[in-house]
Amino acid sequence: MDEKDEINLIRIHNSPINMSKKCENQEHEDNSFIDVKSSENIFPWINKFNKIMSSSVGHRSYQLLKHLLSLYTQHVLTSINTYCEKTLDMIKLKNHLSSTLIFFHLYWNDIKEMSVLLGIYIDIELKTFKCTMDSSKVASKLLSALWIYLSNSEKHIFRVLLKLKFVTKKYAKIYDLIFMKSFTSFKKGVESLTDIDYVRYLLVLKMWKKTKETVEEKKQMNKMALTILGPCIPKMRNELLNIIPKVPTGLEDETI
Repeated sequence: MDEKDEINLIRIHNSPINMSKKCENQEHEDNSFIDVKSSENIFPWINKFNKIMSSSVGHRSYQLLKHLLSLYTQHVLTSINTYCEKTLDMIKLKNHLSSTLIFFHLYWNDIKEMSVLLGIYIDIELKTFKCTMDSSKVASKLLSALWIYLSNSEKHIFRVLLKLKFVTKKYAKIYDLIFMKSFTSFKKGVESLTDIDYVRYLLVLKMWKKTKETVEEKKQMNKMALTILGPCIPKMRNELLNIIPKVPTGLEDETI
């Protein structure tokens, strides 16, 4: 994917996945009960897709990969909107998605067009998260998925982060770990930031700031942003200048 495609990707604001709060509030999502009905019975398309997936092994065609990714993504999104209020069904779907990501990685790990699917997986993982779960373990699981399935590629990992739907205060502890590790792993020197790097970092930092509760926490985010981005904006092409949010009057001293 070239820089023009990435600029277009940054422009896109995907419509949010329609999952109601009822899904969040259900407390009977313990994994010991998820096999009461098989995934194939709940999601009839899974059996057919599994057969297509099996038959594709050994055929390393980019067009076939695009077709499989597109087909699977459409099925998953349709199922989310249909079964969004049934938490146990969402857990089944999440587990199938997790195993399918392994398939795409093992057979197509030289092609990096998996960001949409990974973003959906992370969103479902968060929507089935309970406050009694260990945030650090969930964050570690998601970071491992990003690093492994995207071969530790900074560009593609940040592309997934930019697509996430549920960057809210509810998941602040998880996102603190994910964003902090992402920036510490990939942070470049301020002088080496390209315009694409700058916009990518800026938008992710703004997402991160939305998870903060207090004024002091937001001030700390501004300081961190200044360290990562530097005091000056690099030379920008016009299409990127249109993406960068204008600073409101009176807030010129804030970085994000």
